[in-house]
Amino acid sequence: MALHSPQYIFGDFSPDEFNQFFVTPRSSVEGRQEDAEEYLGFILNGLHEEMLNLKKLLSPSSEKLTISNGPKNHSVNEEEQEEQGEGSEDEWEQVGPRNKTSVTRQADFVQTPITGIFGGHIRSVVYQQSSKESATLQPFFTLQLDIQSD
Repeated sequence: MALHSPQYIFGDFSPDEFNQFFVTPRSSVEGRQEDAEEYLGFILNGLHEEMLNLKKLLSPSSEKLTISNGPKNHSVNEEEQEEQGEGSEDEWEQVGPRNKTSVTRQADFVQTPITGIFGGHIRSVVYQQSSKESATLQPFFTLQLDIQSD
């Protein structure tokens, strides 16, 4: 058997195991009522975690999966950050239309095919009168939308 054959890396695959992932309730959701959106979120999170485990298994030991916070081209010197009094290294100042600035934080997750298809970021902003607005970018797989008429 070749060293890189799928059976050597992953073992035998049975469609029954794949079916059990969707049918068998996990201990975290057992005995709980859930709607279709919650179930979809559970399935997508499970598939995302499986993809992450697969990436860790297939990546060389010298390469490590990293989660980046903030834009990739952004670099701040720690001394400058302390002088400015900013809270943490995952914050940066973003300039928007009309030169308005906001302190922005971003939580990212490692990219997988699941995040590429179903993932996105939602931006929530807190406005305060005497200070700059604070924005947070949060990742999501599903969005809950109110579709009821008023």
